[in-house]
Amino acid sequence: MRRSVPFVCLSTALGLLCAGACSSDSKSGAAPGEGAGRDASTGGTEADGQVGGGSGQGGRGNGGGIGPGGSSGAGTDAGATCLPQDQVPKPTVLGVSAEDSCSMPTGACASPLDDTKWRLSDVCLDAGTLFPQAAARCSSVTFGSVVTSAVHGSASFSGSSVELDLAVDATVFLDFPNSCHFCRCSDLETELLSAGMTDVSCSPVCNGGTCSCTASTSQTLTVASTYAFGNGTFTSGTVSLNACAAEDALSLQDPETHTVFTLRPPSVVDTPEICDGKDDDGNGKVDDDPVECPPCKTVGVCGEGVNPTCSGTWTCNYTSPAWEEQETTCDHLDNDCNGQVDENLPCREVCDGKDNDGNGKVDDDPLDSPTCTQVGVCQGATGACGGANGWVCTKSTDFEAAETKCDGKDNDCDGAVDEHCCAADAARVYYSYQAIGDSGVQGVVIARSKLDGSGSETLVTEPSGYWIDVSVDPVGKKIYWASLLDDTIRRSNLDGSNAEVALTGDNQPRLALDVAHRWIFWRGNGGVNRTNLDDLSKTDPVLPGQLPMTMTVDTQDGWLFLADASSVSRANLDGSGLVTVTDQVGYLIEGMAFDPVGRKLYWTAGALFRADPDLSGVESLFSLNYPVELHTAAAARRLYWSETTGNRIGWTSIAGATPTAPTYVDYPDEVICGEVVDCPP
Repeated sequence: MRRSVPFVCLSTALGLLCAGACSSDSKSGAAPGEGAGRDASTGGTEADGQVGGGSGQGGRGNGGGIGPGGSSGAGTDAGATCLPQDQVPKPTVLGVSAEDSCSMPTGACASPLDDTKWRLSDVCLDAGTLFPQAAARCSSVTFGSVVTSAVHGSASFSGSSVELDLAVDATVFLDFPNSCHFCRCSDLETELLSAGMTDVSCSPVCNGGTCSCTASTSQTLTVASTYAFGNGTFTSGTVSLNACAAEDALSLQDPETHTVFTLRPPSVVDTPEICDGKDDDGNGKVDDDPVECPPCKTVGVCGEGVNPTCSGTWTCNYTSPAWEEQETTCDHLDNDCNGQVDENLPCREVCDGKDNDGNGKVDDDPLDSPTCTQVGVCQGATGACGGANGWVCTKSTDFEAAETKCDGKDNDCDGAVDEHCCAADAARVYYSYQAIGDSGVQGVVIARSKLDGSGSETLVTEPSGYWIDVSVDPVGKKIYWASLLDDTIRRSNLDGSNAEVALTGDNQPRLALDVAHRWIFWRGNGGVNRTNLDDLSKTDPVLPGQLPMTMTVDTQDGWLFLADASSVSRANLDGSGLVTVTDQVGYLIEGMAFDPVGRKLYWTAGALFRADPDLSGVESLFSLNYPVELHTAAAARRLYWSETTGNRIGWTSIAGATPTAPTYVDYPDEVICGEVVDCPP
């Protein structure tokens, strides 16, 4: 169902409070700050316009005319005020798990069902019954996570009648230990199919001695008839189920598949309706009257009007003829509503050694600005346009690209004082790995060790996951990392305590810390954002639409570097001035690091590459074996990376003009290199 939802703007003493209305009978929308003022010709007044849109001039009618009282416009009812998305209760997530066996609850199970309603809450898939061929082939098989393509359920009892609708379509992950197949994963799939197991697929890659397979199941049950319930049995027509009815839960089990469906009262399961393609409030309608505000932009030309529609997700239909999804027109307008005017277009003069606006002058009055670090000895630094080199920041006489002095000053302007003033063997490399046992993946770990691999310390552990981009904030005393399985950015204290979700990202999230400016750059919400490390509620989108596989920051001159599978880019820390190199960069870029001393950007893409900060002078240095992650130890003049196929961390010296041949340190598990810290706080 596709519906139009208008905005409501309320005039306050501090300005305009804008919110989206959720009334299903609204025909069109207006942008925040403009509202839906009534047409003066139908009795509206200037005050009406102010109530509808708070424009101070009677607002803008829905038809688009501006003027006292709204000289034109349809003037529909604004409806109920919506809620900011972060204030709407999250929809209930139906729990679907796969167990060796599923059992029914015990205890009081005879509560009356007449005149009760229930919503599906949890499903237990009895994997031992559903996939007996797997256990027959390997008694040590483990049933892991479950991915559902469809799951819903409800039950309504009225007198002696029942309407019951249960359904689950799910894919279950199965892990077979090495003792069952000796890494012949393709042969394992053939054997399972021959044994009668349908819809099974095994990855040909033997990961740490484990063959990972998937198997699917689809179960539906629909009943609309009279029923009987007693002695632990529910019957209706030809349907007979094991049943347990308590005051707060109704459990039904199929005696053939042993699947257990648990239902609970609607007040427990139902949540306010949002735009997500689901019936969140349990009224039998999908996405009717969503209560949350549409995530539409309000800056630039998007402030002229928007008509949000909901069809599983919000679509913001901007009414301005000047709106562009990506800025292409040189018209001195913010056409893509990202807060920047004519960005990355030749008509916008920026500091790059070129005549961008075609007025015959180079770098005259550039519209971009320097982002010189203002911490440590760099306080008071100013920027001068350096032509093709971009903005060049002034440096204090105490400045060091990598701190070596122990003088009580932050010489390298990274927010930490004398961070290299400690014993030589104090340096630690932080890393993550999946702990593999005889029965497969036993958990995921963040640890640290000395640079030779000895003295390993476990910091954070969880039962499952895949973690990358382990980074240390020595000022905030936190460890950050990206969790790929649940698409989150997580963090903990330096000792691993108080692990928590910090931010929710996109599929395959990535992160990079800028400790000096107190930013964390991360991939989420369809682009790159930056969030204040000291206040995670303060987030700004800086590169919408960019989905990098890796990022790094040059804190001294204020550059953000990022790369996808085949290109490397550079932008200012606010996202402006994006420049991309699309050739000579290798393929599948999985690691990137900046050397502040040698002023070189390094990245891994099957080999080790490097370039100057302006992305010129690309060099291919030497080949690597499936490298992942890349980190600099600036003071030690080393570059570190991990090679997961060999369970090792490698390093090269970058002190000279050419990096030295790699040196490797072996680890017992499939290690993923994280940050290297000379003096861990």
